[in-house]
Amino acid sequence: MLQGILQLVAFAAVIIFFILVLNIWPKFYAEYEYIFVDGQIDFDVMYSSNSRKHLKTIDMEKVEIVQLYKNYEYKKPDRKQVKYISGDKDATVYSIILHGEQGSEEILFEPDENFLSYMKRKAPRKVYTV
Repeated sequence: MLQGILQLVAFAAVIIFFILVLNIWPKFYAEYEYIFVDGQIDFDVMYSSNSRKHLKTIDMEKVEIVQLYKNYEYKKPDRKQVKYISGDKDATVYSIILHGEQGSEEILFEPDENFLSYMKRKAPRKVYTV
């Protein structure tokens, strides 16, 4: 009797493990996409190149400064930090500091040169490139 219950529990544990793996595994391959249109930046994430989720939209009017994260001298310990980065050590990470709904926010992201040039055209005094 006890052996039958243990086998049933082990079988249920294996089924739960496979369900968790199938639901969590695609989230390990996340790519972030940044879209700049009409003074707004949209942050989206794509999991395993087959599903997309919208994360956040910010307006350039709420942005205080955009600068290279390495040269970061504008730190505040109580600021909420959000990371939309790949984690690649060679990537160039920029920081956006803005006034959000819950107070001051910092967003880390990895824009390319085109993206930065569009941002600089929209808000030249807020965007500092290398």
